[in-house]
Amino acid sequence: MVKSDSRFEDWRCPHYGTSCNWRVHAYQNARSTHWKITKYFGPHTCVSSSLTQDHLKLDSDVIASHIVSMVTEKPDVFITQIIERMRSIF
Repeated sequence: MVKSDSRFEDWRCPHYGTSCNWRVHAYQNARSTHWKITKYFGPHTCVSSSLTQDHLKLDSDVIASHIVSMVTEKPDVFITQIIERMRSIF
């Protein structure tokens, strides 16, 4: 997060401005408890070569792009096989 206050947040990729232009701007209306995304520059395709243990960038889009062929060939693939594949890649 780059900027924030009680009603506004500006999120950017750590590589923003050099190799990635992903960012999200959101605000919370004073009359609501919900946040509204006002600007979205994505999808976020940047994958750091040194992912953290929690894999903050390992989202569903990244996982799907790496397992689509497995699931297409064998729809009843075991989750353990998917996890093993992702561990071998990352």
